[in-house]
Amino acid sequence: MKGFILLSFSIIFSLTGIAQQHMFAQFGAGYYNGSGIQGNALTIDGSRSGGFGGEVTINSFAGNIVALGVGLDLMKFENTDHPFVPVFGDIKFIAPGKARFYFMIDPGYCFYNYSNQGSTDKGGLYIGSGIGIWFPSKTRDRLFFQAKYNFITINTSNPGDLGNSSGSVGVFSLLLGIKI
Repeated sequence: MKGFILLSFSIIFSLTGIAQQHMFAQFGAGYYNGSGIQGNALTIDGSRSGGFGGEVTINSFAGNIVALGVGLDLMKFENTDHPFVPVFGDIKFIAPGKARFYFMIDPGYCFYNYSNQGSTDKGGLYIGSGIGIWFPSKTRDRLFFQAKYNFITINTSNPGDLGNSSGSVGVFSLLLGIKI
């Protein structure tokens, strides 16, 4: 974990070297709605579960329409006491204009750990993608709204002869926040 944090800060600092315009951050909170695909710890029967969470990203422009950075989500669902914490690279393609629409791709890893009756569920690969808008503003700070689909793999270790299995969680999120 310490190595990953150091790597994240190294990436952020290296982004400042390629920045042609400036760095920016986004802080948002919103609603998350997830369902199990192929069985997982979120919902055994594949039904939906709602919850709340937030997202933070730090990016730097790498040209006029591309921004590169890192981010972190925190997803907390109603039917589990254990949060999902994806850490990811953030790639944004941003349209010019007063209202700036963007498309994002967020590959990374989701930290999750839950044990119950000898079985252990752990997080795995993460990919998020979605669209958003920075609303027009007379200042550098802007409100944003974003819709995103998050795909998270879950790896389950079972005791004895039951072996290991993999499943996944699909999570749709709606976020409202500020870009500074």
